[in-house]
Amino acid sequence: MLEVGFLFHIALMIVVATLFAFITHYLKQPTIVGYVIAGLVIGPIGLKLIENTSEIMALSELGIAFLLFGAGVEISFNKLKGVGKIAFLNGILQVLLTIGISFYLLSKFQLGYIETLYIGTAIAFSSTMIILKILSDNYELGTLHGRLMLGILIVQDILAIIFISLLGNIESGFSLSSITTVVISAGILFILGVILNKFVFPIILKVASRSQEILFLTAISTLFFFMGVAHSLGFSIAIGALIGGISLSLFQFETEISGKLKALRDFFATIFFVSLGMQISLNLNSELINLILVILFLAVIAKPVILTLLHLVTGYGGRTSILTGMGMGQMSEFSFIIAMQGVTLHYLSPELFTV
Repeated sequence: MLEVGFLFHIALMIVVATLFAFITHYLKQPTIVGYVIAGLVIGPIGLKLIENTSEIMALSELGIAFLLFGAGVEISFNKLKGVGKIAFLNGILQVLLTIGISFYLLSKFQLGYIETLYIGTAIAFSSTMIILKILSDNYELGTLHGRLMLGILIVQDILAIIFISLLGNIESGFSLSSITTVVISAGILFILGVILNKFVFPIILKVASRSQEILFLTAISTLFFFMGVAHSLGFSIAIGALIGGISLSLFQFETEISGKLKALRDFFATIFFVSLGMQISLNLNSELINLILVILFLAVIAKPVILTLLHLVTGYGGRTSILTGMGMGQMSEFSFIIAMQGVTLHYLSPELFTV
């Protein structure tokens, strides 16, 4: 009966998500909004059709893994020529400055320093998935501001890997040994991706490309392989998924692989966003509402202003600097991972997760 109940819950999530996707599409809104609303409707604070959300979590984690794997496959390092050093410098400075400013403003609320660090870190990162889609839809991936944004996103993703691991062990403090361990583990993961990209995947993909079915299975196997390696190194499986996708991104088959994964990625992504809606609580008081407004200010206004100023200082014109800054004015898939990790480790309350 457990298996039947679980399958029924998955079916219910997909059907209700489809209904709200039609509604949001008709209203010319992103379908992701519809998925989250679907989770609200069928979850514990709605019709209570699904009250035990723990059984959905494993599947929803696959959703974010597929999203980031697909984003990794679509990343092209060739587009970073000429902007790599500036993107690296400004990416690091933006993350650190955003966390610092966020920590200062959020400290005005009745939050512990761990809660403040979690929220501030979540704010600092921007969405690889959203930005790649917008740049691709507007044919701007090859533009100067598009290449700058892509470079900053890569830096952010690398920093996210480090920060997620550090935040997971925050009670032991940011000791030199803990930071060294995280950096070494991240280095192993990246080096593995580079080695496979240079010496293994060229041979495997050349053979696999002769069969559409084998090419698809090769991509899926790569995803799960890197998820397993990341988990064994103490990282989130989503981090492994992103690096696995990047390791496949430099080949002529990247478009074909991305196309074949799209349907599967969309299915698991739907589960993920519906499950997010199911975890939202409406127990918001005036202080939490004020906290929401501050977070919106930091993510949508302060972060773009920081990036705009950094690019102006490093010699880019006003138009390029503004376009680069404004494009980063949202929060990342890693923000969800950071927040979910905080809830799982009991650093964040369900109310703060809702915020």
